[in-house]
Amino acid sequence: MDHNVSPDSQFRIPKFVWVLAAGVLIGGISILVFKVAVGTVLYYGLFGFMMLSHFFMHGNHGSHKNQSANNTLQNGPNDQPDKQDHKSHSGGCH
Repeated sequence: MDHNVSPDSQFRIPKFVWVLAAGVLIGGISILVFKVAVGTVLYYGLFGFMMLSHFFMHGNHGSHKNQSANNTLQNGPNDQPDKQDHKSHSGGCH
């Protein structure tokens, strides 16, 4: 993310914030309009949040096609994966 924002640049709201706002809006509508119990909305909202946050955590580093090269079962239990492999992706849970 670029932190050097010039006054002429357009303010951008991250995708994650839009998705979170949409989830809150849908949850509010389901409670107020469809009379769904608050506990049910919170339960499924938390579950949906966890699933969506996993997709956002992966950032833009793509799929796990080459992950088997760093598998400890193939390389041995004491081998460490190369740290250079992980410098290219921006987000991250792995």
